[in-house]
Amino acid sequence: MSTIYYTAIFNDYDELIIPEISPDLNINVKMICFTDNPKVKSDFFDVILVERKFKDSTRENRYYKVMSHLVLPPHDLSIYFDGNIKFKVSIESIFEEAIHNDKVLLSLIKHPFRNCLYDEGEACIKQKKDDPEIIINQLGKYQMEGYPAHNGLLACSVIFRKNVSAVQKLCTSWWEEIVLGSRRDQISLPYVIWKNKFQGLKILDLNWMENKFYKRIPHIKKLTDMDQINLFTFDKLYLPCRMLEPLAWVGHIPFAIWLVENLRPEVVVELGTHKGNSFFSFCQSMKLNKINGKVYAIDLWEGDKHAGFYSNSIYEDVKKYAQLNYSDIANLIREDFNFAVSQFGDQSIDLLHIDGLHTYDAVKNDFETWLPKLKSDAVVLFHDISVFRDDFGVNQYWKEIITKYPINISFYHSNGLGVLSLNDKGNGARLIEDLKNDTSLIKSFLSTGEVLFQMGPLFFENNRLKGLMELVENSRVIKTTERLKRIFRFFR
Repeated sequence: MSTIYYTAIFNDYDELIIPEISPDLNINVKMICFTDNPKVKSDFFDVILVERKFKDSTRENRYYKVMSHLVLPPHDLSIYFDGNIKFKVSIESIFEEAIHNDKVLLSLIKHPFRNCLYDEGEACIKQKKDDPEIIINQLGKYQMEGYPAHNGLLACSVIFRKNVSAVQKLCTSWWEEIVLGSRRDQISLPYVIWKNKFQGLKILDLNWMENKFYKRIPHIKKLTDMDQINLFTFDKLYLPCRMLEPLAWVGHIPFAIWLVENLRPEVVVELGTHKGNSFFSFCQSMKLNKINGKVYAIDLWEGDKHAGFYSNSIYEDVKKYAQLNYSDIANLIREDFNFAVSQFGDQSIDLLHIDGLHTYDAVKNDFETWLPKLKSDAVVLFHDISVFRDDFGVNQYWKEIITKYPINISFYHSNGLGVLSLNDKGNGARLIEDLKNDTSLIKSFLSTGEVLFQMGPLFFENNRLKGLMELVENSRVIKTTERLKRIFRFFR
C-alpha cells in the first residue's frame, strides 16, 4: 500500500523537522512538505512550493491538512503532522497501531485537556485564537442543530487516514466548516463526524506532548491576528475597589464603571449578584462620580446549578461591605426575581443587569418579566453570552434579541457580555454607538479587564496585598512605573 507522510508550513511558523525513523524506511512511503517559503530545503522530504490561496496562513495550512485527497498524489494511506511534530519510529509501526484493521479509516489522538467542542470554543475565545464572533456563531449553529456537549474532542496535530470515499466526504465537510466558520479545526471536526454519522474513527489515548510515536517541538513563531496592547498607554484606567472569586465577571468591571459614569442612571437593578463583583462596580462608579441614584442587588443568595450552591455567609459578606461603603446607594433585596419585580414602578429602571440562572428559558423570562419596568431608553446587560457548556442558553437568547434591538455591542471575554439599548435614541444608544466607533476605548476595557483577571488572585487577602504594596513601593529589585503603582493602590 502506498503511504504519504506530509506536513504544511507557511509564514515561517515552523522549521522542517527530520523524523527520527529507522533507516529501513519502506520504499513506498513518500515524504512531502508543502510550503510558501523558497528557502525550505530537504534531502529527506519532497518540498513542494505552492502559491498561497489565503492571506491567513493558519487557514492555508488547514487546507492542506484537511483536503489530503485533493492535494496529495494518488495514495492509500497518509499521515498529516504539524510542523512541530518529530516522529521517533518507523512509519510502518505507527500505522500498525493507528489503523490496524479494515474497520478503522481515521485515527487521531484524544484532546489532552477537554472533551467538548463548546468548551474548546470558549477556550479559543479566551486565548484569542480566532475572531470571537465567528466562534460564537459557529457554536450557536451547532447548539441549534442539537450537537451534544461533552461528546469528545480530538487533537488535530497528527492525522492518520485511509484514502477512501467516506474519509474524503468527511474531510470535505470539515473543510467547508473551516471556510464558513472558525479556522480552529478542533472545533468543527467532532461536529462533522457527528453530522455525517461517520463510522471508522479510532481515538488514540496517547500523551499529546510526547509518546512512543513522536515528540512536540516548540513552534518557532507565534501567530496572532490580535493587536498587542500595552496597558500603560491608556489615559484613564477603570479599576475596582473590590474583587473576589469567582472571576468570571471581573473582565467587564472597567466597562461597567465607565458605563455608569457616562449613563448616569438613577436606578440600576441587578438580577443575580453572588459575591458582588458586578454590583459593587456599579456602586463604586455611582459614588465616585457623585451620581444621585440607587443600585439594587436582587438574589436569593442560595446559589443555583450554574453558580453552585453556597452558605448564608456570602450574603452576610455582601451586606456588610455594602453597609460600610455604599449605605446610601446599595440596596439588597433577597427575593426571587419574579416576586421582587413588584417593588419597582413601570418605566423606572435605567440600567438592568441579567446574570441569574443561565438557561434560555430563565434568561428570556427575566428579560420579559422586567421589561415593563425599564425606561424606554434603558440599557440592558446580559452576562455569559460566550458560554455554551451544559444548558447555558444566554448565547442563544442574545442572538435572537439583538435582531429586535439593533443598538447593541458584544464583548466576548470574561464569559461574554451583551449590551443593548431598548431605543435607538437617548443617552444609552448614543454611548453604545460611540463606543463601537472608539476602538482605543474598547481595547482599554479588554486589556484592563485581562489584567484584572490575571492579577486578581494577588489581591484577595489584605495581608498579601499590603506585602505586595511594600514590595512595589520599596523594592530595589523590581522596577515599575507610577501607573503600575496606581493599579496596586486601587486594591488597598
